[in-house]
Parts: sequence; structure tokens; C-alpha cells
Amino acid sequence: MTPRRASRGVQRDGSVEVAIVEAVGRILADRSIEDVAVSDILGEAGVSRATFYFYFESKHAVVAALFERILGDVYGEFERHWLEVDAAAGDAADSLYTALSAVYRVFLTHGPVLRTVARAYPEQPELARAFEHMMDRLIAGASAKIVADRAAGVAPAGHDARELATTLVWMNERCFYVNSLQPDRGWASSDAMIRSLADIWASAIYRSA
Repeated sequence: MTPRRASRGVQRDGSVEVAIVEAVGRILADRSIEDVAVSDILGEAGVSRATFYFYFESKHAVVAALFERILGDVYGEFERHWLEVDAAAGDAADSLYTALSAVYRVFLTHGPVLRTVARAYPEQPELARAFEHMMDRLIAGASAKIVADRAAGVAPAGHDARELATTLVWMNERCFYVNSLQPDRGWASSDAMIRSLADIWASAIYRSA
């Protein structure tokens, strides 16, 4: 559920809403959302219960709002380092490695929030909408990039672009999630994981079978 709109008598500069969202971000650094009560958020944000429910319908709605903010950072890095990069101007694998490394840094910075959403979204409609929006946006961006690079002649024709992008994006999400929980689970390092992912992306998109 998106935050409610401000009306007469309520601050309109967004400061209260931001305070609530940032309070939840701090709390999730040490606790799971399942262990957090609305009263915990009120204390951390310094707001009343009435103010909280003016802006948000539940604690999960706050997490969803925080997640949407993080999505902007994730997509921004993906866009800057790969979607907007001319594949003909350099090594595709290098561009993909740079992009995935940048996205992973965002993932680590906001790991508790991202893991909370990945874990809880199947049972929480607010989180499901936010999570699906993130995945759909990344898939759409990757799919459009694949189509454009094929049209430009720098990527060979191949599997349906949307299906390929869906597979690659979901592969990344699962690897990032598992690696953030168990860094040594099958990888020598996080960097080794990212290099493997970048090579898979480059092979699937830019190298002929």
C-alpha cells in the first residue's frame, strides 16, 4: 500500500514520512520485521500512533516505501553502467561486471531491507507489489537493452529477449540473496560470484552459440 496523501493540518514537506521510513531502515539493521511492533517504529521515529497511521496502513507498508527508494538506487546503477553503455564501444563483460558490482554494493548497503522483502513478500501484499515492481523494471530494462544491441548488430539473434532477461535478472536476485547470507556458499568471494554472473550474462547476450 502506498503512503497516504497529506491533507490539511498535516506537514506537507514529507519530513514526517521520511522520518518514519528512515526509522524502519535503522530498526531493520538489527531485527527482522516480524519482531518489530508499530510501537517500536513510533519510538524510533518520534511520532504518534495517529501520525503513523495517517501516512501508512501497516509496518509492511513502510518497508515497501523504503524498498521503493532503494529500487531507485539499484536501477540507477544498472542503467548507468550497462543499460546506457554502448556495447560496441568496449568489452560487454567488463560493462556487465561493473554494473553488477555496483548493484551488489547497493544490495549490501541495504541488505537487511532487501532480505526482509525477499523473504516476506509472498505473504505480504504491500511487499509483493514493491518486489514485483523492482523485478519487472529490471527485466524490462534488460530486455530493451538486448533488443537494442541486437538491432545494432553488437549482439547476435537468439532466445526471446524478454525470457532471457527474466532468467538473468532472477538468477542475479537469488545469487545476491544467498551470497549475502552465506558468502562462502560455493564462491571463493563475492567478487568471484559477480565475475561468474557477468560472464554468464555476456555469454547469453553477446556470444554466438
